[in-house]
Amino acid sequence: MNTVINRRDTIEFKNVGFRYNNKAKYVLKNLSFKIRSDQKIALVGVNGSGKSSIIKLLLRFYDPEEGVILINDK
Repeated sequence: MNTVINRRDTIEFKNVGFRYNNKAKYVLKNLSFKIRSDQKIALVGVNGSGKSSIIKLLLRFYDPEEGVILINDK
């Protein structure tokens, strides 16, 4: 029997704020976005704009100071 699973995996950043080592300047502030598994995205920006920080937060190398990161609403 073939079973079709209608699954929509998502990654969501809700009002995420992050700074390294409690420095005064935030690398990310109030960042919100949602990505579905059927989407293709690219992180594009100048040096120091937070691209690597987003990936490090997603991989749990760091925890956000503000907001939440959800995977499938958890």
